[in-house]
Amino acid sequence: MKKQRIATIGLIAAASLALAAQKTSSFIDKAGSMNVTGLVSWRVSNLGGNPIKFQGKGNNIVAKWKTEGITIECRSINGSVVPEGKRFTIQDILAEGGVKVIRAKGAVTNSIAGETATVHKDGADAVIDVKNETTIDTLNTVTGGKLHATGSSCSTRVQNVEAAITSKQEPPYTTTLSGPVHFTYDQKGAKGKTHIQGHADKAVFEARRLRLIGNVVITGDSPDFSPNAEGDEATIELDSNGQPSALDVGPGTVTMTPKTGGNRR
Repeated sequence: MKKQRIATIGLIAAASLALAAQKTSSFIDKAGSMNVTGLVSWRVSNLGGNPIKFQGKGNNIVAKWKTEGITIECRSINGSVVPEGKRFTIQDILAEGGVKVIRAKGAVTNSIAGETATVHKDGADAVIDVKNETTIDTLNTVTGGKLHATGSSCSTRVQNVEAAITSKQEPPYTTTLSGPVHFTYDQKGAKGKTHIQGHADKAVFEARRLRLIGNVVITGDSPDFSPNAEGDEATIELDSNGQPSALDVGPGTVTMTPKTGGNRR
């Protein structure tokens, strides 16, 4: 225990209290994997134990964990991190005040904003819960696809989050957004522009699938067709280029206008 305490204190010391313009502090692990900046005040406890607990306040806190590929922006943060060699990894985090949780991997950036957020590990997965006037923005710089959605709260599960760090691909994820949900999806490709909008009681988003549940209304326009749909449930599937490739609605009504020269079937 004494050796563990000395090693942990050494890690904390190496983690550094770096003054920025003599107004804010940074909490950084020795490996440079965890970097929390913009702290006006902060505290670390349970130095001889595992996990290490910390809390801090500031006007523009930015907390980054390279291992998990997660960045949190907020005004108040506290939680627990686990020492692994020279780095700290997330066990659980609570962030409050103008929160934004950002995941960027390869060509895809996912951002979820709200007033409060929690991040915790569940086995190999990371679970991100955001509450109070939640906004989701997803951008794929390769396909040009942009998703914007609003709701009351959401929960995201990122599968095998640490193993995904060594991959150039975005890890599989599922985001469940509670409503009322309003969304838009825009994409500009070689075939032209796609714009789809709609609302529902609930939505489930994956990398290439948008599922809407309860009192669904969808309108829009794409190079191949103009979909208008109403029903209890609907699923929009996207192809590898980010363009709509399938629309499932049921039970409900779909009015679809094919475009001249489109890929009709």
